[in-house]
Amino acid sequence: MATTHLIEVPEGNEITCMTYLEVSNLIATGHENGDVTLWNPDIDQHLTPQGSETQLKHTNTITALAPALYKGSEFLLSVGYDAKVCIWEIVE
Repeated sequence: MATTHLIEVPEGNEITCMTYLEVSNLIATGHENGDVTLWNPDIDQHLTPQGSETQLKHTNTITALAPALYKGSEFLLSVGYDAKVCIWEIVE
């Protein structure tokens, strides 16, 4: 067994949960500061999506992530200590 990729986040932004999005081939991580990060291991890049408004993203630790498919579209569900469930549509 050998390591093929290493995901590193900035110090102080601990990963609290993780899931794999099979359709888009992305790894999603939830963080202590309320961020969600999407990682593409094939090209060693990551993206932290932002809600268009403050109330559309987490303000506290994300505790769980789950992938979901609905009517041919891929979504990421996140829940956190801020009592919010966010639904993120995964698009190119």
